[in-house]
Amino acid sequence: MDISNVAAGQKVTLKLDALDNYSATGRVEKVDALGTVTQGVVTYNVTIALDNLDERIKPQMSVSASIITDVKTDVLVVPSSSVKTEANSSYVEVLNNGNTPEKKTVQIGSSNATDTEIISGINAGDKVVIQTINPNLTTSSSGSSNSLRMPGIGGFGR
Repeated sequence: MDISNVAAGQKVTLKLDALDNYSATGRVEKVDALGTVTQGVVTYNVTIALDNLDERIKPQMSVSASIITDVKTDVLVVPSSSVKTEANSSYVEVLNNGNTPEKKTVQIGSSNATDTEIISGINAGDKVVIQTINPNLTTSSSGSSNSLRMPGIGGFGR
């Protein structure tokens, strides 16, 4: 998804499935210009040069690579799930002095699947609401009040 941001020279952290608690570092050497389509998904080969070669690393081992495409320092970051959009503007809910949520319009910067940079609108130390529970949500049950039913598990009474 972020292949357009990947370039030669960027730092990489690698985790190998076969080696518990082992991570390696390296740099992107090359990014293929032409992708490969498999079942409707386009992938691009990226060649990574390791900083240090460990003899336990073998060809064709499964690996997860985190490529650092951008670095920012001294920024305010909140969980992406806490950022909401309404009428073409973004906001987060912050607990005020009475510990009740209050909408604060924010200007967002960079984001990924987990975090979003906040450029303005809130301050470091503000208590951002990251999850809201609906107190009006009700649950219902059916069947006898003396029985236990577990979906997917059959054979009760046998």
